[in-house]
Amino acid sequence: MVNIFVSYSHRDHRWFVEDSPYDLIPWLRNSLKRDNVRLWYDRSDQGGLQPGDEFRREIERQIDGAQIALLLLSEAFFSSDFIQTVEVPRIMARAERKEMVVIPVLLEPCDWDDFEYVASRQMVPGKPTPLINYTKELSDWVNARHEILTAIRRRIAQVIKDVEAAPPAPPPVAAPERPAAKALAPPVIEAPGVQPRRPRWMLVGIGLALLVVIVGIWLVARTLTTGIGQAPLPTATIQVAPTATGAPALKLPTATLTATSLTPTPTPGVTAFPTATATSLPLSPTSIPPTATALLPSPTPIPPTATLTPAPQAVVNVAQANVRSGPGTEYPIIATYPQGADLRPVGRNRSGTWLVVRGPDGSSEGWMAVSTLRLTGDIMGLPEVAAPPTPTPTVTPLPTATPPATPTFTPEPPTSAPAPRPTATPAPAEEPTPAPP
Repeated sequence: MVNIFVSYSHRDHRWFVEDSPYDLIPWLRNSLKRDNVRLWYDRSDQGGLQPGDEFRREIERQIDGAQIALLLLSEAFFSSDFIQTVEVPRIMARAERKEMVVIPVLLEPCDWDDFEYVASRQMVPGKPTPLINYTKELSDWVNARHEILTAIRRRIAQVIKDVEAAPPAPPPVAAPERPAAKALAPPVIEAPGVQPRRPRWMLVGIGLALLVVIVGIWLVARTLTTGIGQAPLPTATIQVAPTATGAPALKLPTATLTATSLTPTPTPGVTAFPTATATSLPLSPTSIPPTATALLPSPTPIPPTATLTPAPQAVVNVAQANVRSGPGTEYPIIATYPQGADLRPVGRNRSGTWLVVRGPDGSSEGWMAVSTLRLTGDIMGLPEVAAPPTPTPTVTPLPTATPPATPTFTPEPPTSAPAPRPTATPAPAEEPTPAPP
């Protein structure tokens, strides 16, 4: 099986979302699975990082076991400290030893030509044109993905051919066995007539002991001959310990002086004293203690130095970011932060698309989408936090429309009736009064 390691920035996670306009890595993974090829990246649901994994050691192990490295180039890729200090040096070291093939994929416009390890290699698509330019039209996007797949399959075939042509690896050489500690040797029994080889300090001690014995005997004999001693001399025991540091004490044989006979010597005016005859006992052979072999202490291994990983930081990079009670837009909004607010990530969901952040006051916590934040450091080192239960939406009945009231026409009361005009009544005609006669 051929293994492919994908090196990318978590800020480019949209290229890993299946059935999206930027569906690249899931599509390649499903297409290469038919060729018995495994595509590995840390957030994969099929063999990616698991809870409790040491993410740096696991990523290094996946790099060492892969034959092809896929570099997804973007500004976020080149600005990631973890990628530039851990992943890229290890990948390039294996590429220089002809153990890995490196294929760069240009996702977005960036200053890729400033980096020698990218500028010296052929990219895909081969223009090079940023892959995001092909997502505007469906036909262009399909052709670009097939071009990348074809290039990867071509390199896979070359890798398989090189593996089959390589000579078989020699069998591992077994490490030499460490000799066991030398046990204390039993006392050596010399053959009769063979003088054993004595250490120098032992010969010096024996010589001094003999000298002391001879001087003691001479003094005793001189005392007895001058007539001073009258009684048997007590037994004298002489022990000489060597001055060498760490050497065992040497016990010398005991020399015993015994008066055997008293012979009076006639001397005028002087009392005769008995003469003592010194009889020396034979020296018994001294047993030599066994030689002890010093055992050197085993070296104590030095534990490896722990590497400190800086804690990730987050800054709001949109005008206003929402803080929700869970990882999803279906959870209610509990707070908002303006652009430029410094936040502290303390947890993540399994895919790393939502983070649990702590506000500037250090007490309030909530969930925020990664797309609204500018991140510093590796967020996959954060502990995984289980999502709270999804809130059940409450159905609010819509208000029933009330038909508008029909206006009722009320006739206005008639105004005051006009007063009838007065009709002029003609005055009666006066009859002429006859003149008096």
